[in-house]
Amino acid sequence: MRFRLGQLTFVLLQVDRVTSVLDSVLAKQKYLVGDKASVADLIFIPWNQTATRLLEGSEIDLGKYTHYQRWHQALLSRPAVKKCIAEREGYAAEERAAAAK
Repeated sequence: MRFRLGQLTFVLLQVDRVTSVLDSVLAKQKYLVGDKASVADLIFIPWNQTATRLLEGSEIDLGKYTHYQRWHQALLSRPAVKKCIAEREGYAAEERAAAAK
């Protein structure tokens, strides 16, 4: 994914803004819609992972959002989520290998 400098700055600020909103919601409850994980939470896993990669090397630190971090780690610790991530990483590795041929 390639961005021009202005676009990248905009994207980074938007990631920070969305994470701030999530953190404020998660300060009041365990998951986005209450005390149980739902599709609303699970749909954010790829977004969270992409946001983390985009912010690497930037001045924005998602570590300041403690409620967001707790929630994200809770989602990643679920067995079904671990299985899906491992499968997705396997597919990505196969695609990279095929593209290298």
